[in-house]
Amino acid sequence: MRYNLLITLLIAFNSLYSTSIKKWNMGCGLIQVTIIIDNTCNGIYDNGDTYALDVSIRLQGPQNFNQSVETDQNGHSFFSNLESGNYTSHITVPQGFTVTNTQQSISLSPNEVGIINYFICKKCEPQFSIKQTQMKPGCCPVGMTMNVEGNYPILSATWSNGTNGIIAATTSSGNYSVTVKYNCNGTVQTTSVNSFVNLFKSGFPNLSYFPNAVRPSNPLIMIDNNVSMGALGGYNANEFALRIFDRWGNLVYEQKRKDCEGLINGEIRWDGKDLNGKVLKQDMYVAYLVLENCEYQCNNDNWSQNFINGILRRCKENITRFEVFWFP
Repeated sequence: MRYNLLITLLIAFNSLYSTSIKKWNMGCGLIQVTIIIDNTCNGIYDNGDTYALDVSIRLQGPQNFNQSVETDQNGHSFFSNLESGNYTSHITVPQGFTVTNTQQSISLSPNEVGIINYFICKKCEPQFSIKQTQMKPGCCPVGMTMNVEGNYPILSATWSNGTNGIIAATTSSGNYSVTVKYNCNGTVQTTSVNSFVNLFKSGFPNLSYFPNAVRPSNPLIMIDNNVSMGALGGYNANEFALRIFDRWGNLVYEQKRKDCEGLINGEIRWDGKDLNGKVLKQDMYVAYLVLENCEYQCNNDNWSQNFINGILRRCKENITRFEVFWFP
């Protein structure tokens, strides 16, 4: 019995001794990691720089040491009771920020205090756009004023038409671009912005239509080949009128629309029905599409009752004539 008691005491002593040795081997080293918000992105602490709160820092080191700590209100995270050896820190970069490197290493001597600093700065994410304002607002403005604006202070702006400054004006339709120099984090950055100005002038684009044989499930659709489906400004027009006649010259269908913002490509269509929504009989029909813009106008609102001798004679540039076979 005394022998068993002795064995029990020896086991308890060995366990206590091992625990003491482990605690002694933990060491007394310390590593402080600081996350600095570098407002000028120069990698140096300047007046006005602040500290990042709640940034996750992970430290790895000897004997599988692996610990994560978040920074406090002063941008600090502390790792204590460290043994000597090589340590590597990793930073989880906050969204919208950038950093020169996300990993740093340090060699820690016994009882040493190691310092690791990270400088993070906000990413330059320019968001510039061109705002257009009509001169003499209406369906046919005399020109357009373009104003570039964005989320960073603009230092200079140079337009493709030779204008300098944040505002440029034009009296012609077309593509315009502006090269902007702006201040981001104390450095000069450059970006370009494009915009299309449509004053609804000049001639009309080539149009295609499909199908040639129209069915109820497959209507006739007029397409502007120069713009994608659904884009505003289709047909380079702000007004259209579609008239369809039978073989005897009787008007069987009419569609009209006017929009100062421009037409939608593909909106001009016919599904084989008459003015009352009734399906027409199978036959060949003749269609006339009349487009208007600010340069070519035909007074669609005051058409002559004699369509052929009226608008067709006065506005040849605006007319697209085609034949379509209706197959119900």
